[in-house]
Amino acid sequence: MPGKKVNDHKANQAKKAEYGQSVEVQRSGGDYKGASEEDVSDWKELKYKNFDQTDAGQTGFFATNALGAPLFGALSEYLGEREINYKVSENTWKMTFDTEQTVIEECEGEAAIKNKVSVVARIFSVTPDKSGEDDEFAPEEVYMTFKRANGCPSAFNNFFK
Repeated sequence: MPGKKVNDHKANQAKKAEYGQSVEVQRSGGDYKGASEEDVSDWKELKYKNFDQTDAGQTGFFATNALGAPLFGALSEYLGEREINYKVSENTWKMTFDTEQTVIEECEGEAAIKNKVSVVARIFSVTPDKSGEDDEFAPEEVYMTFKRANGCPSAFNNFFK
């Protein structure tokens, strides 16, 4: 039918997946301190877990037309600028890192008092792959959540200020 838009879902998914593998961000005034190209290429193999309401935490957000690589790229850059080491799962979109909050600064030769917290960041697919077989699956909507794995709740809240 002339004038009718053809919606080739597979082609759209492939384009989205290709775009989603690029995380290089061009910013003026500094060096990029996020994930290396090698790290990002390893992320191509990560799988999305399906979102469930029990995964929703108080610290999270929904994103449409966003994929795991750019989201983790932005997070890795944020962590890199603060010299926070992180680890990405080998299977799913899950990143763990430890951070701390200084409660009392170093004073009169005494060491500073710091609270520490371990954080887990995850990305879930809100729109699941119905076929279950698409290796280049690119969800229409994702949910990224941050949860305190252990440690000080105050340090966790301070990280998100």
